[in-house]
Amino acid sequence: MYRRKLAPEEQVALVEQYKRGEGSHKAIAEAAGIDRSTLITWIRNYDVHGPEVFLRQHHQRYTVELKEAAVRDYLAGKSSQDVICRKYGILSHRQLHDWVMKYNSHEKLRTVGKKENSIVTKGKKTTFEERVSIVEDCIANGRDYTATAVKFDVSYQQVYTWVKNTTETALRGLEMAEDIESLNQK
Repeated sequence: MYRRKLAPEEQVALVEQYKRGEGSHKAIAEAAGIDRSTLITWIRNYDVHGPEVFLRQHHQRYTVELKEAAVRDYLAGKSSQDVICRKYGILSHRQLHDWVMKYNSHEKLRTVGKKENSIVTKGKKTTFEERVSIVEDCIANGRDYTATAVKFDVSYQQVYTWVKNTTETALRGLEMAEDIESLNQK
């Protein structure tokens, strides 16, 4: 399909055409030569920011606090990407995805031009006993990896990996016990 860059006025017109019920996402997007997902993103941004969102000449800037809140909501499974983007006024799912990737790779999320305010705690060395305690606490609290990471001053990724590995090991142990039991019954 032919892709072309549309002027802000054309973007607004397409969104308003959809909002008036003059076609489906697919029909309007095809007629305009754009992806359906692009039109859906424009509609969400129009709903959150109004038509002036298309007239901005600069990139949207987000505070570190907003980024942290959005990433934590996403990682805690509180809502879908679309709902989180609407809630925090994030213009694209890709932006939220990039922040999550940075969070999970221990990079800093920062407001453009600033070098402080890290969202993550760097991974740290822990003893086996500490990891067991952290895993037990996380499972007991509904697998809230973010809260557990903050509580024990370790990274989200460490907590997630420890819980996942512990759960998988426990399941393998149960399967082995069931296999042994079935052999004993024969």
